[in-house]
Amino acid sequence: MAENSLVAYWAVTLLGRLAPDATDSQAKLASVLMTKQEVAVQERIAWVLGKIGATSDEARTPLG
Repeated sequence: MAENSLVAYWAVTLLGRLAPDATDSQAKLASVLMTKQEVAVQERIAWVLGKIGATSDEARTPLG
């Protein structure tokens, strides 16, 4: 995993630990999920969106 991906992974993990206080991050997380190539980061973002109970259309679309 590249250094930037490692930083992204842990930043997303910390957001997940803030759930439900991280609900304001849904749109940004969805945007990163759609563009980030690292599978580990994508999986972690999906985990966070589930943990915070993603409610916005922006966040739910990439989750399929």
